Order: sequence, then C-alpha cells, then structure tokens
Amino acid sequence: GGSVVKMEVDYSSTCDEKLPQAESLAGSGKLGEALEILMSLEKQCRTGADTHSNGRVLVLVVRLCMQAGEWDLLNEKIVELTKRRSQLKGAVTKMVQECATFLDKTPN
Repeated sequence: GGSVVKMEVDYSSTCDEKLPQAESLAGSGKLGEALEILMSLEKQCRTGADTHSNGRVLVLVVRLCMQAGEWDLLNEKIVELTKRRSQLKGAVTKMVQECATFLDKTPN
C-alpha cells in the first residue's frame, strides 16, 4: 500500500476552549467528565497531526490525574496514551517530561 498523507490541522483554538473547561470540571470533582473531554480532544489532535495541541492535552490529562491523587488512573492513562495508534512522539515526550515533575509527589 501507499503511504498515507496526513492533513495537519490546528486545534489550538479548540484546546484554548476545552482545556480550561476540563480543568474546571476536574477542580469540582468531576475528573471522569474532564478526562472524557480530553480523550476526545486528544484523538482529534492526534489524527489531525497537531503535535503541539496534542502535547497540551496529554500534559493536562496526567496533571489532572496527579492533582486528584489518582495514581492508578495516572498509570493507566500513561500506558493508554503511549500505545495509541499513530501517537505523536513529540506529544508523548511532553507528557513524560510532565510526569517526571511528579516523582517527588508520588506515594511509595
């Protein structure tokens, strides 16, 4: 088969709208709803090859899990997001760098 040419789409304005919405939901104890919004947005960014926006989404996913003290969920999301088909390496790098800042906060 031939190589697939991906369209690059800029989702920064969508992120500017949805990321604060997700943060607000998570802040009011609705982490599940926040993650639903973010996972849907992550797919759009990834399939649109918008590495910058996808990185912003991945970082927020892990940050919200950490802030909620949901360490098992954090681990789950890291694995899920890194194994996604056609995941953008630049976005994963940003997520891993964010997670590295959590190390001193993790429970034993």
